Amino acid sequence: MASDFKRKKRTLPAWMTAAHNQTKQIKKSKEGEKNASQEKTSDRLDIKNPKGNGQYVDTDDDATVKSASELITDAMPFIKVPGRVTYTFQSADCACICDEIVSSLEGGSQIPVGFDMEWPVTFRHGGSGKTALIQMYFPDNQCYLFQVCAMNPVPKQLPKLICHEKVLLVGLNIESDLWKLERDFDIRVKCLMDRGAVVDVGRLANKKLKSHERWDLNGLCKNVLGMQLDKNSEIRCGSWDEIPLSQDQIAYSSADAYAGLILYEKLIEL
Repeated sequence: MASDFKRKKRTLPAWMTAAHNQTKQIKKSKEGEKNASQEKTSDRLDIKNPKGNGQYVDTDDDATVKSASELITDAMPFIKVPGRVTYTFQSADCACICDEIVSSLEGGSQIPVGFDMEWPVTFRHGGSGKTALIQMYFPDNQCYLFQVCAMNPVPKQLPKLICHEKVLLVGLNIESDLWKLERDFDIRVKCLMDRGAVVDVGRLANKKLKSHERWDLNGLCKNVLGMQLDKNSEIRCGSWDEIPLSQDQIAYSSADAYAGLILYEKLIEL
């Protein structure tokens, strides 16, 4: 027999209702915290490290967040050396090359030449390795690398070229390099200083930019040219007295000499 009785919804005691509402509130709060955490995590996704399945790796904030200067540097192109690079460790070849260059300078006006040197890094206090390489980059896009550590003796044509009256040597910390060259090979460079045939692009930059920075070459390139050098520490601190130089060493050293020249050309326009 059908019953007309209808089940009534049970009314919970007041203390149970309060406990139930409190539980719901805690659950809702935890869900909100979880959603906020997921949003924060999505903001930290490193788009440069995708997984193979198309997802992205969630990495630590300190490892992924870059400063504005770092982001700008990452977007800068690397300096590429145009023209021809001639490298020699033979004394006779060096003499012939220098003679040809000196002959081409006769009758012309003074030209700026990017100048730099490399030597093996030593970790002795107060000491440095003997000059191993001299780099010279000319405005006609010709770069010459003379590995003087292998030349015995260094041909007299090389100091004649370096000290030529039609050559204006430009580079960073170039005076220090030249004094080192004099100590290492007894090549007299005071005449260059006396007639102002040496330009330090770091000092020139401070004058033009009205700054007081102690520049490194890559920092100058970034600030003046909007470009960067590939300053691989393994190459920079490598064995510059080993014969022959590697292709990486040739590219690195020629870029330094080229950078000195184009920095000078850019700064004198300011």
